[in-house]
Amino acid sequence: MTSDLLRRPHPHPVGPYNWWILILGVLFALVGIGYFWYLARSRKKFNDLIETESKAIYLRNLKELEELAYRLGPKYVDMVKEKGQALGALKKK
Repeated sequence: MTSDLLRRPHPHPVGPYNWWILILGVLFALVGIGYFWYLARSRKKFNDLIETESKAIYLRNLKELEELAYRLGPKYVDMVKEKGQALGALKKK
């Protein structure tokens, strides 16, 4: 004898929370897409600013570079320091 539950799936497997799960899923997806876009834009701007070979341009953009590096993580902070040392704008420790 097969039970009724095995013959057909339950019409509402998560109960009355179907719409909440859908709404939260869409919300999390939008937040994730926004965060990905923000990181991609920040990385592109950082790379554009750090690719300079001019000490004057580097020093002019140093504050913005440091802010972007702080938001992007320690790897980027190290890149700013290395570039400054390579250009002679920052003293080596």
